[in-house]
Amino acid sequence: MFETKYKISEKFAFGLNLDVVIENTPESKFKVFAVECKFSEAYSSRRHSGLKQKYLQLQNIWQDVPNLHRFSKKISPVDKRFNHLHPAQLVKHILGLKEKYGKNKFRLLYLWYDCMGDEGAKHRKEIEEFTRVAKADSIHFHALSCQELIIKLSKDYRDSHNDYIGYISRRYL
Repeated sequence: MFETKYKISEKFAFGLNLDVVIENTPESKFKVFAVECKFSEAYSSRRHSGLKQKYLQLQNIWQDVPNLHRFSKKISPVDKRFNHLHPAQLVKHILGLKEKYGKNKFRLLYLWYDCMGDEGAKHRKEIEEFTRVAKADSIHFHALSCQELIIKLSKDYRDSHNDYIGYISRRYL
């Protein structure tokens, strides 16, 4: 499903919008695989918002994610630490998925377009920092660049999907 919304709390009027959600079979370990995609947004000169205080005021939602809670306090209400990654958005996605499925029943993938140079290196470091925080709370969060995905697809599926693999390789690599 595309553009799927998840509410963190009934106290909030709106749900959070995840780019892609793939529902799994009932007997699977993970109920859903969710993807947040960024193409050029991470390299925009436009600043992103921090985490609003109202999220930190929720009591029960933070109990099993103390590292994410501490981290969230550092980016609330203004995020002065991250220039490329929008961690407040990822925190809200994690909280929404956790509220709907439970902490260990989803996987969240951050899929982004990597770029060469200082900005790309800074973005990657920000992703690595957020990944460490999420994993410290046993959140199934992963990050993968579009280029890494294309290379993996090329290795595994070129024989059966040569034209498409060639197309995305020429366009995005």
